[in-house]
Amino acid sequence: MYVNPTLQRFWVIDYRIFNPDVDGKTKIDHVKDMLQSLVYYKLLPFDTVLMDTWYAVHSLMLYIDSLDKIYYCPLKNNRLVDDKFDQEKYKRIELLEWKQ
Repeated sequence: MYVNPTLQRFWVIDYRIFNPDVDGKTKIDHVKDMLQSLVYYKLLPFDTVLMDTWYAVHSLMLYIDSLDKIYYCPLKNNRLVDDKFDQEKYKRIELLEWKQ
């Protein structure tokens, strides 16, 4: 879905039916295909990708970052993260120190 806050409008721009038995694609494959289409073919201007925990995987975050986009997604409590850029070991999300 594409949201234009200036116009206060939104459009469904792509959707997929997850059916790996037919197309052999994973949920992440579909998301990458949609992002590639938006960036390289439809040339839709956007800065941010919002996604749910279903898509919050390292490889997809790296891919979105490589497109020079920002992403927001909730993470499950059992995820390990690195907020110190390899200066410390990965740790559980609830152990992160949040600053305002």
